Amino acid sequence: MTELILLPGTLCDERLFAHQIEHLADVASVEVGDITTADTITGMATAVLDRAPPRFALAGFSLGGIVAIEIMRIASERISKLALLDTNHNPPTVSQVTSWELFEELTRTGRFEDVTRRYLLDTLLHDRTPESIALVLDMAAGVGPESFLIQNAAQLTRPDNRPVLPTISASTLVLCGREERVCPVSVHEALAAAIPGARLVVIPGAGHLSTIDQPELVTQAMRSWLAASAQDLLTTAETKETTSWSI
Repeated sequence: MTELILLPGTLCDERLFAHQIEHLADVASVEVGDITTADTITGMATAVLDRAPPRFALAGFSLGGIVAIEIMRIASERISKLALLDTNHNPPTVSQVTSWELFEELTRTGRFEDVTRRYLLDTLLHDRTPESIALVLDMAAGVGPESFLIQNAAQLTRPDNRPVLPTISASTLVLCGREERVCPVSVHEALAAAIPGARLVVIPGAGHLSTIDQPELVTQAMRSWLAASAQDLLTTAETKETTSWSI
């Protein structure tokens, strides 16, 4: 059975992947990695690798996707398959840095809850049901201010991952919500185009938190990704094509 490690995003925990953890259990042994123990992307990647099996499939969401690309840079031979969900391979923009500096100030001055409630929540979900809103707020509270500051510091110093992408040889899924506002579809199109043989899946009716907005469709895409054979990868890589499709 495939060993699969899932890396959540900022202010998220294992509940982000609740549907995938339950419904991929018949094809993968699933664990959720911890990206709250180091304040740099490289440090996070190293911490994940230190606890991981010798070879495994890796799926990273948002900040977790950035860490996943760093893992590919430093230990690509250990990754059998790669999935990058609702993430960004580019270096930070000026506006992003400004926002993250504000979030740090809010957190250090006792206004941690405002980060999600006032600044993030509106951009995260496409279908803002009472249940999904409560889940997002509860995950953020569970991560807490200290771990958030660690994650925020890593974002502030995150690398430009574009040079890594053409070197990736693992079977790669790039996935995002069609209504994604944090990391737009155009970012994922460029991300998939830069990775040889990558497959791009755009999920309808989903925003940034695609695994919450459309959990079944994300699981369907990940099941197909896990089932892809080495020959599938070889054929795709030889043609140097990126397939873009919507579920």
